[in-house]
Amino acid sequence: MFGVKSVKIADPDNPQKKIDDYWGPSSKMLNDLGPDKFKQALIDFDKDNIPESIIKLVDPICDQDDFTPEAIAKVSVACEAMCMWAQAMRTYYYVAKEVEPKRIALAAATSKLGEATTMKETAEGQLKVTLTP
Repeated sequence: MFGVKSVKIADPDNPQKKIDDYWGPSSKMLNDLGPDKFKQALIDFDKDNIPESIIKLVDPICDQDDFTPEAIAKVSVACEAMCMWAQAMRTYYYVAKEVEPKRIALAAATSKLGEATTMKETAEGQLKVTLTP
């Protein structure tokens, strides 16, 4: 979710093949930040601007049957919270993506309403002046 770049390592199932490894670089990031700064990074995470490229990387992980808070809690309570956070950010991305066109339409409709209200008030003012003897 933080855009940490992977490193290529030998595939444990096929040593002639290379796979992306995020564990090493992510561990380094966590160690460099420390617990307090990492916690703050989670709090300050810009959920409104998650790149689609990140979601494409996270989707297959979140879709795994064993990537659930309940399954992860059996191994680590801290990782359970991280699993919940990652899934929540992913859900937020998809909900925001669906809602964004509606926000744009609302802004356009609100603008049109403002224009129409101004025209109506102008017309009412002219009518009042015309009808006043």
